[in-house]
Order: sequence, then structure tokens, then C-alpha cells
Amino acid sequence: MNICLVRLKFDGEQKTVYPPMGLLTIAPYFSKEHKLFMADLQTDGDRVGFLGNGFDVVLFSAFTSQLSTVQKHIATAKEMGITSKFIVGGPGVTSNPEYAKALVPSADLLVAGDGEYFAEGLASFLAYGKDIIDFRQHPYLLECKKLPSWDLVNYQRFRDTVGFGVETSRGCCFNCVMCTAHMIHSKKWRPRKPEDVVWELKYLKDRYGCKKFYFADDNATVDPNRWFELMQKIAAKKLGLDLSVPEGIQAHHLDYDTLKAMKEAGLTRFTIGAESGNQRVLDEVINKGGLTVDKIEEVVRLAKSLGMKASCFFVIGFIGETLEEAKQTVDFAEKLRHYGAENCTVRNAIPMPGTRLFSIAKEMGCLAVPEEKLFDSNFVHTSQHLLKTSEWNPEDISRLVVTAKEQERRHIIQSNIFVHPRATLKLALNRKL
Repeated sequence: MNICLVRLKFDGEQKTVYPPMGLLTIAPYFSKEHKLFMADLQTDGDRVGFLGNGFDVVLFSAFTSQLSTVQKHIATAKEMGITSKFIVGGPGVTSNPEYAKALVPSADLLVAGDGEYFAEGLASFLAYGKDIIDFRQHPYLLECKKLPSWDLVNYQRFRDTVGFGVETSRGCCFNCVMCTAHMIHSKKWRPRKPEDVVWELKYLKDRYGCKKFYFADDNATVDPNRWFELMQKIAAKKLGLDLSVPEGIQAHHLDYDTLKAMKEAGLTRFTIGAESGNQRVLDEVINKGGLTVDKIEEVVRLAKSLGMKASCFFVIGFIGETLEEAKQTVDFAEKLRHYGAENCTVRNAIPMPGTRLFSIAKEMGCLAVPEEKLFDSNFVHTSQHLLKTSEWNPEDISRLVVTAKEQERRHIIQSNIFVHPRATLKLALNRKL
């Protein structure tokens, strides 16, 4: 069969384009008798031509907010008389298959859970006659994980910018109120052996000339001993790599020795999933698993002392959070910038369907917009806050986010004015982050 793997264009705020890791990861599990083609609309533009290229199967990977776009693509194709089998998977389906089915009624099949199982048994699953196949109760173990199919994309584009993504573990055992990670990859944390990860890094460096990698885990440091061992093994190989964790790392177990081992391995840039600058919100509202405000500050200070670049990600506007507590988070982010944090991003909480935040919002009548709006990527990723409480209105939170963005803009300008004067001047003139 001829199979087209489709990554949709992301409509929200996105400064950096990363590889389509989900599709690249499942690609090698398809039988060798199938011919694969990647349509990466994020990098190749928003084109519909891929629908008419005689594919037997078109497989979309989509987030919840992209499902309405998938429906438009499939409906267009069927109106054109295209007879491909249209399959939809990815976070949007896995987080809530029934929601996805209602939003993409034209799909021939929806796949929830880890896609490796589906790829391995494609022909059999197509013959089942079901409209939803659910693998969520059977998380895929990573002991025999195959290498992503980098040849399907213009790998030079990623090699020379963000680098290649490498998965050292999958899943997250935490249950943060706004997070979808445990819904998509389960609460069962599944690590790979450190030596297998080191082998992959060396192979990709030798095969593709890539020296820049980012770890694409949900929660890489669940087992601090394994993480420390991985850093030591990478350092011992002396591969000369540039490593990072851009999507968030738990600060719980990061100490001086661990950070030093990370730096020796080449991992000098990472983002902390800090979430809040108020301890009560971390404990009682978000349920951040024991993370403390003091620990976040400690890690930022230690990273600075070691010459590492630590960034933090914060979220405000939770149900149960006061306006004063949200302001404390904005103030804490500003303080961390002065302590050496490279960036501190503050964004408003989004009640994505399937999360605890979404359920609480529905139960308490705290949605500030019609529920169907949450499935519209063009709407969800605007600056408008989507929740309301008796403590604050959506505009209050939106104003705080704007304040935090302005603080971040000034911080970037001050940090880079002597390093990149022309780019910094342009940033100042555009007043954009």
C-alpha cells in the first residue's frame, strides 16, 4: 500500500518548528511492503494536493484543536471522489476518542494510543470494520524501540536548526490539572536503557552528521538515578553534542551534581515546567507532585553558576487561583530572570478537553466560551483567556499575560543587546516576542 503520513500546520503561536516526531517514530513499524510518504504541512506549506496523489491510506496526526481542520481535509477529498482510507491518530484522538469521532465523522478509522501497534498490524486493523481502535490500555514498551525514519523528511532542515529529537522515555506519572501528557502517553512511565539512547545519539551523528539533539520525553527525570547514569554515559563517549530539553523537565530531582553531569554531557539548555510561583497553587490547584517554589529558584541559580541556560514555563488563570496568586507568578518569573533564567514564559491556562481542568470548568460553569470553541485551533491559541471565576474575569488574566510578555521582551533585549545588536534592535522596534 501507498501510505501518506500528514502533519498539519500549527495555527497557534510558534517561534520554532520541531520535527514531526510522532509520525517519524511510528513510520519504521509499517511493513516494508508499504511505501511511505510524509506530507509535513508545517514546513511545506498548507497544501491540499497530497490528497490526490493516489494513496491507499492517508494518516493524519492531530492535536485536539486541529481535528476540525482534519475534517475539512477529509470532506474535501471525498467530495473530489478520492477513495483513500482516511485514518486519524495523535494526541487529539488519544485524549478523547469519542470527542474526536464527533468532530471528524468523515474519517474511516480513528486510532487512540501508541501508534506502533497500529503500524505493525495495519492491514488487519483496516479489515476490522471498526471506527475506533483503542490501544490506551496497552502502552508500548520501549526496550526494542526502532529508530525514527528521518529519511522521510528534509532532515537537514532540522539538523541545522533545532536538531533531531530523541526519546529516552515515554509517559508521565504526574497528574497536573491542565496537562494532557498522561492522557496521551499514559501514566505508565516507560524508560529506555541509557546505553540504547547513547547508541542512538552516536548512530545519528555518524549517519546524518547531526550534533544537535533535544530530548522529546514527557518526563525525562522520573528516575533521577537513570537520568544521572544517562548523562554520565553520554559524557564518557565524548561525542561533542549540543543537547537540550526544550519542552520541560521536572526540577524535583535536579541538584548540583546532576546539573554538572548534564553540562559535561553537552546538555546546557533546558526548560523547567515550573507552572506557578505560588506554593499553594502548585500543591492544591495544579497538584505538581511536591515541586516547591524554593526548588525552582535553586535550580535556576545553580544552572546560572554552572554556565547553563535554564528557562521556565508558567501558567496562570486556574480555577481555584486568586488574582493575587496569579500576580505572584508573574512577579516570580521576573525575579527568576534577574537570578539568571534565560527565559520565563507566562501563558494563560487552556482547559483542553480531557484534562482535569476542563472537567472542573464544565462542572463549575467556569468556561468563558462555548465548549465547541475549544476545538478550534485558530481560537484556542489566541491571547483570550477561556475561563472565568468569581475571583477574576478573563480580561484580568489576559492583562497579566500581556504584562509578562512585555517583561520577557525587555529581558531578551537587555540580555542580547551586546551579543546580537542588529537582531535585538529589530526585536525592540517590532515589540514582539
